[in-house]
Amino acid sequence: MKHLFILFLAISLYSCSMNETNSFEEAPEIPLDETLILNATAEQWSFVTFMNSDETWGYQILKEGKLYINQPTIPAVQGNKGFKSEEAASKTAEFVILKLELGVMPPSVTIQELDSLNVLN
Repeated sequence: MKHLFILFLAISLYSCSMNETNSFEEAPEIPLDETLILNATAEQWSFVTFMNSDETWGYQILKEGKLYINQPTIPAVQGNKGFKSEEAASKTAEFVILKLELGVMPPSVTIQELDSLNVLN
């Protein structure tokens, strides 16, 4: 649910930046049902977490229920280390889904982004 709020916020900010050249009054008013938009997005992308054999965590990103990304290790970190907690794997998966929903391809994750998510500890 948290990633849906972040997605909605990001879309809202992006929409506002697209209207910088026009005044607010000039922008056409388009009625949108936010619930339908968020539900449609939520159904397209999902994730599951899993425990590796070394008791670290990974995640899988699913698109419409089919495997899209299998990530047993921490992305952008050297070695084959998984996340220390399921929460860290979940936060990262939600962030990757946000990138996918915003059209960022590939949805790679940097060390700085992982650090800001506080998942490297």
